[in-house]
Amino acid sequence: MGKNYLEDMSSIASVFYADGYNLAKEMIRKKYLLTDIFHAMTQQYQTIDLLIDSFSSRCRLSNVNIDCKKGCGYCCYQPVFASIHEVFYMKDYVNNHFSSNQISEIKAKAKSKTDYSQGNTDAELLKYSYPCPLLDNGVCIAYNARPMACRIYMSSDVKSCIKRYELHDNDKDFPALFEFLLVAGRNMNAGFAGRLEEMKIQNAEMRFEKLLYFVLNDDINEIKWLNGDKVLDLCTT
Repeated sequence: MGKNYLEDMSSIASVFYADGYNLAKEMIRKKYLLTDIFHAMTQQYQTIDLLIDSFSSRCRLSNVNIDCKKGCGYCCYQPVFASIHEVFYMKDYVNNHFSSNQISEIKAKAKSKTDYSQGNTDAELLKYSYPCPLLDNGVCIAYNARPMACRIYMSSDVKSCIKRYELHDNDKDFPALFEFLLVAGRNMNAGFAGRLEEMKIQNAEMRFEKLLYFVLNDDINEIKWLNGDKVLDLCTT
């Protein structure tokens, strides 16, 4: 990997970190208003989605293949990590779009996946395959509120995704992902989270299904989180 390439990636990372940080700083005026945080997150997700649309158009013009499409859920069996603000955003979406029976089913699936992965190291987590609690017949039922990690996971070769899905304990072969989108999205989200931390609002990543289970059961409370409590201490990683 050449020096210029590494410098380019570092520069891209810095730009998108600043974008996420500045967006949060501009739109979140009062830390006690969850609606401000959610509004800022919606803007951030729309921004990264527009970037992905533009990137996809550029790929098509350059005859670069993108194999991601609705109903292709091979990546939805891998472990996903999300920040706490993303999971509160998801909780709001779930509570406003699903019935109590559907929410109970999501909770049960989240607990099942949490129990399945409990006690695994990070290296072991990368090798297991278990469906996301929001996956139904190959489709994400909360697609509009999906975390950043899901949005930027784009593959140029579905065969590489299938191989990873079928041989999930293989730690050598990975899906053919676009690094630019990974760097852009991860750093935009990190900048957003950095601003929250600056406002004394705890932020950290955890396995999505575990954190989702806790917030849907109100074991982790939004008000305490906004008041600066270390709510993630309520559960272990």
